Amino acid sequence: MDGQRQREVVSALERALRAAVVGNVELVRRGADSIRELNQLALYAELPDTLDLVADRLTAKDNTGAKVAALKLHDLLGGGPFLPLVDELIASLSPDQVEAPEV
Repeated sequence: MDGQRQREVVSALERALRAAVVGNVELVRRGADSIRELNQLALYAELPDTLDLVADRLTAKDNTGAKVAALKLHDLLGGGPFLPLVDELIASLSPDQVEAPEV
């Protein structure tokens, strides 16, 4: 992967993580798609699918599932500058709220 593509992947990952923290599912999916497109050497092979899983769980309002996916992101990144964003995402996911029945 050339240096420019690697920087673009890193930027897409950062944007996707920041979007996940604020619950912007569309931007999370865009970031995952960008990483998939740019990551021809598969250095970050599992990241796009894991970001999509975070987006799916956020869309379903399944904070527990989103937290499990975020923990997988934490493991995949294994250190480095993005862990604080992943930690922020994990902290932002409160336990699932039980919705009151409609009356």
